[in-house]
Amino acid sequence: MRLNPPPRPRSLLAGLLAGAVVFAGSAFLLAPPGPARTDPAQANPAQADPAQADPAAGWPPRVAHVPDPPRLPVACGVRITVAASPEKYPAMADIAARFHRTSAGEHCGQVRVVKASSGDMFEALTTGTAGDIQVWSPAASGWTSLLRHRITRGQVADPDLEVVNVDRDGNLPAVTRTPLVLAMPKPIAERIGAVSWESVVGWAGDPQRWRLATGGAFGDFKLGKTDPTRSTSGLSSLLATYTAAAGHPVGATDLTDRRVRAKVSDVERAAMHYGDTTLTYLCHLAAVDAGAGGDAELAEQRVAAYVSAVPVEEQSVYLYNMGRQSDCESTHPQVPLVPVYPTDGTVWSDSPYAILNTATPAQHRLAGNFLRYLHDQDLAPGDEHPQTTFQADGFRDEARLELYPVAAAGAGGLRPRPELTAIGVPEPDVLDRVRESWQEVRKPARIIFLIDVSGSMLARAAPGRTRIAEVRRALREVVPTIAGRTEIGLWSFSGSKKDASLPRHSVVVAPTLDRARILDALDSLRPERRFDTALYDAVRAAHDQLGPGSAGHISAVVVLSDGKDDICPAGATCDPAKELRDLVTAVTFDDARPVRVFTVAYADAAAAELGRVALAAGGNAYDAGRDADGLERAIGDVISNF
Repeated sequence: MRLNPPPRPRSLLAGLLAGAVVFAGSAFLLAPPGPARTDPAQANPAQADPAQADPAAGWPPRVAHVPDPPRLPVACGVRITVAASPEKYPAMADIAARFHRTSAGEHCGQVRVVKASSGDMFEALTTGTAGDIQVWSPAASGWTSLLRHRITRGQVADPDLEVVNVDRDGNLPAVTRTPLVLAMPKPIAERIGAVSWESVVGWAGDPQRWRLATGGAFGDFKLGKTDPTRSTSGLSSLLATYTAAAGHPVGATDLTDRRVRAKVSDVERAAMHYGDTTLTYLCHLAAVDAGAGGDAELAEQRVAAYVSAVPVEEQSVYLYNMGRQSDCESTHPQVPLVPVYPTDGTVWSDSPYAILNTATPAQHRLAGNFLRYLHDQDLAPGDEHPQTTFQADGFRDEARLELYPVAAAGAGGLRPRPELTAIGVPEPDVLDRVRESWQEVRKPARIIFLIDVSGSMLARAAPGRTRIAEVRRALREVVPTIAGRTEIGLWSFSGSKKDASLPRHSVVVAPTLDRARILDALDSLRPERRFDTALYDAVRAAHDQLGPGSAGHISAVVVLSDGKDDICPAGATCDPAKELRDLVTAVTFDDARPVRVFTVAYADAAAAELGRVALAAGGNAYDAGRDADGLERAIGDVISNF
């Protein structure tokens, strides 16, 4: 994972959010202040059935509700930017567009919605690189609590930064809600039954308990975990693990308790690798499922072999099972995921709506009006209810925690009213220490960067700069941010069709904890125009090198190439398709030798071939495009797996 991202020449937000922008105008010419909030059942007749609420049955769970602000007039020309977490960005952007259409001809206020991961925007606001943001809506309130904590302690670049719409109890308005669940392949979930976080701690710490629970049918216990410094599900699941390990709501003393930390470390060691988001796993699962070619039995075997459980938000399970995942190809899976609701509690993601003091008074009023609209207020006749839009993407209604009717009827595998106990989010100081403790309890990693130094890497990537120069620059930015417990190796590869005596790969630096050695060695990556691309041989060799002793580590080869394997000698008979199949077979992931391959396709790289290799090897494929920012971003995303 990445530590304290280095300063960028432009705002971090600009790099993160390229192309993820929607403009919307404000709603009606607003009347004088009205009631703070109407009853949600009145605002949305589709949810008005009194039978929907059953306090005696503990439904809906008690959650904090912050009254809406009054609606206020907004002058023409006022604009705000709302940074929304990725899982709700599509719905929020669509709602913002309707907000504009509703107000056509009334006034000129505009809402701009951008997509930003919660952890990345937290870092951007902390370091002063967020750009022009007036409203931040991360996935969960833990992030806004952390930001306010950092502000209080003077640990932000802008000493005047403030969240201005917190109520007297310290709460922020919620946009929508979804609980954290354990997503399990259906065959595993049906075999196991009820699950708790304590179960997860036990399975991770004692492999025999997992074998007894599953009858030995699904191999080792493999947990898909995301980076808690960037991902809400990663942070929430780390908090839930600490709570289960301690046996009570986590406090400061638990974070230094050797018994508690040992249990948390056991769970982290069960991680296959770390993803920057849960889509790392869900997209891979979708590809594994589709790769079975319609053979349901084979799909079950492959999906269950890939992962045992992934802590994700309930909403993500719905989209996966409905074949509606964003950012990757997906269809209705043959093997659905089951959202398992932990019996000892879970963490709710409440999508807080934080108005920052970067907003002018007029922008603050527009932000309040948009919040009202998100809560089904001030709708025009015939408008679709915004809360229904969120529900259609698998979220629960903000006020009543109800599912979309299709989901409530069973589509997507969700339970309308699961028995849920909320795991309390600790004080910000403790939550901050939980997040930071991950550096010490996380699974260590050993990786090899395998860099293409064929002749094509001398092509111009930018005025006065070659592709290899951009790679060296990106690695100089990224390597110092890699977690300290990660051993890093550096290899190069090229080869020659005409001269078989030339090496096809070279060990520049063997895996080491010494970052300075890696940085010093980058200058030795020097392509020559006569070099070709022995891609397949190099991947196989690096994979074989990491094989021995890989247990207990996240072991991975990170391949960066701008071309395709072209080492076949002139006049020889070669079968590139067979060579690719042979490589895929050689690196196919195996519990007995858990080495993964991650690929970065740069410029003219054969992205499809690299993707096949990464999929077979249990890793992931990234596309850097052709520019320097895309290259650094792709490499940064790759290392979030470690």
